[in-house]
Amino acid sequence: MGRSESDRNSDLARKLLAGPRRIVIFVKLARWLGALGFLVACSSAGSSSQSTPGDGGSDVVTPGDDSGVLDSGSSDGAGSKDSARPVDAPADAEGPITTHPTNILNNGGFELGAMCYGQYEWGSNPSNVGTGYAFSLSTTDVHSGTYAAQIACVNASDCGFPAKAALQVSPSLHTPHSQAYKVSAYTKCPTGDLAYFYTPNAAAGTTIPNFTCNGAWAANEFTFTSTATDDYIYYALYYAGKGTFLIDDVVITYGNGSVPPQTIKHPGSRATSVTSDAYLVDGKPYLPLGFYQIPAEQLSAAKAMGVNAVAWGDPGCFNTDAPVYADVAYEAGIGLIPESSTTARMGVASVFPGIMKQLGSHLADIAWYLDDEPDITNIVYQPITPTTLGAETQAIQGASKLPVGVMLQHAHYDPPSVDQPYQADMDLYLSEPYGPTWDGITHSMTVFATMTKRPVWFAMDDGPGAAGIVPKAYYGFIAGGTGLLFFTWSQFQTDSTLMAAGQAITELSSLTDAITGNDVTSTVTAPTGIAFIARKSGGKTYILAVNTGSSSVTGNFSLASLTAGQSVTVQFESRTITAAAGAFSDTFPAMSRHVYVVN
Repeated sequence: MGRSESDRNSDLARKLLAGPRRIVIFVKLARWLGALGFLVACSSAGSSSQSTPGDGGSDVVTPGDDSGVLDSGSSDGAGSKDSARPVDAPADAEGPITTHPTNILNNGGFELGAMCYGQYEWGSNPSNVGTGYAFSLSTTDVHSGTYAAQIACVNASDCGFPAKAALQVSPSLHTPHSQAYKVSAYTKCPTGDLAYFYTPNAAAGTTIPNFTCNGAWAANEFTFTSTATDDYIYYALYYAGKGTFLIDDVVITYGNGSVPPQTIKHPGSRATSVTSDAYLVDGKPYLPLGFYQIPAEQLSAAKAMGVNAVAWGDPGCFNTDAPVYADVAYEAGIGLIPESSTTARMGVASVFPGIMKQLGSHLADIAWYLDDEPDITNIVYQPITPTTLGAETQAIQGASKLPVGVMLQHAHYDPPSVDQPYQADMDLYLSEPYGPTWDGITHSMTVFATMTKRPVWFAMDDGPGAAGIVPKAYYGFIAGGTGLLFFTWSQFQTDSTLMAAGQAITELSSLTDAITGNDVTSTVTAPTGIAFIARKSGGKTYILAVNTGSSSVTGNFSLASLTAGQSVTVQFESRTITAAAGAFSDTFPAMSRHVYVVN
C-alpha cells in the first residue's frame, strides 16, 4: 500500500532492514489476509472428504463418525441445529460445524496455494528488496497431494546468504502461554544449501532450526515452547540457498500431539452482487466502511464506531484455542474481505476453487480481495499479468458468488493505459490514494472513468493527519467512491489518529441511506472550490460538501426548493442556517467538510 513507487521502495528498504518481526505492517508484501481460513472440513455439512497429510482437517472427515472428526449441525443443547443461528441469518446459512483437526495449520500441505502466508525477500544488500528469488507452487515435485511450496533462485547474483526469501505465516497464531509445540515438515533442497525455520516467540529465545537439505525429500521435526507472555506467535520458512527449495506437509501440534477442536458457528454464504456503480449484500446497498487488520478482540469496539467491514482481518487459518475470527466478525456485524495476494502471484488458477470452498464459505464473507497491486513491476515476485489475473478471477467466480476486488496501485498516479489491461479481471476497483493530498482520489476516478464502470473502494492511510482524515474520507465518496477502508487499524492506533478515522466512519455510516439515495446533484450549485454531491432520501435532501483547497471559502449554495426563512441543518455541528429564497450561505475553513440536510 504505497504513496508512490519511490516512497514505497523507501518504506520497503526500511522494513527489510528491520528483519522479521511479529506481523505488523510490511507495506503489504507480507500478506496479512492470506485467507478467511476456517477449517478444511467446513465447506459442507453433509459430505465426506479426504485431506492431505499437511492439511488441518483430520485424515477422514465423516459426519457422525464415532471418531468425532466432524459434527455437522451440532446442537447447543436447546434443540435443533438452527438454534445457534442469528435470528436474521440468511436463508442459506448452515448449521454450526465442529471438527477435530490433527494439524493447527489449515494449509500445511499447500493444497490451498500460499494462503495464510506472506512473502518476503532480502537482497545481498539487506537494505534492498531482493531480486534473487521467485515464489511458486510445484505441481511436478511434491511430497504428497497436488502442490508443494517452492522458492527458487532466479538471479544467482542476488541469492545466497545474506540474501534470502521467506514464506511467513500470516497472521500470527494465537497461543496459550508457555505452550509446548511440535513441528514437522518435509523439505527438498540441494545438498549443502541453507534453509531454516524461524520463530522469535519461543521461551528459549529466537529459535532457528535448519531444515535438511540433501537433494531428496527429507523429514524434519523439532519442538519449541511459547513464552510466558506472548499471546501470539509467528514463524517463517526461510531459504538462503542458490538452488530450489521445496517444502510440503508442514504440521504443527501441541507438544503432546493434540490440536484444539474447532466449532464454526456461522458457515454459509451471503447474497452479494455488483452493478456498474453499486455493491449489494442481501439485496441492499452496502458501503463498506472499515479498516485493514482489526484484531479479533477489538472488533466490538470497531463496530461501535460504525465499522461494517474488515479487510485482511485476522483470519481463521489455524486451529487454535481462540474463537474463529469469522464468527467473531459476523457476530459483531462486520463483514470480512479475505485476501489471497501471495497465492495469486504464484499464477496457479486451479487452486482457487478449493480455496473458495474451504476458506470463502462463511456468512461473514462479503467480498474476495484477490490481489494487492498486480500492476507493481519493480518487485520480482509481485507483478501479475492481466491474463493470469483474469484466469484466477474466473476460477473464483466459477466456485463462489463473492465479488472479486483487486487493488490497482498505479491508478492514483499513472496514466490510464497502465491499468486498463486489468479492467476485465475484477468486479470491484480498489485504489490507494495515500498521503496528505487528495489529488490521488481525483486521479483514480479519472482513470476508472476510462475503464468498464464498476464500484470503487478507496484505501486511505493516516497521511492527512487527524485534521485531514475526515474531510478526505468524505471527498472519496463525493468523487464517486463507494467504499472506504483505512490502512491499518494498528497504524491509526499508533499515531493517535484512530479517533479521527472513527469519526469519519461514524458519520459516513449514519449517512449510508443518504449516500445511496437518489442523485439530485444537478439541482444544486455550490461555491467555487467546493466539491459536493446531493442526494435525496426519506423526503430530505442531503448535501455532502468539502473544501479541497488550502484557503477558506465562503459562498452560496443554490437549491430552487428553498424558501426564505427555511432552516437548513448542518449535521454533526449542532447548528442551523436560515436560508434565503433558493439559496443559503456558509463558510468552509481550508480542507474541511459540511453536511447539510434540507427538509
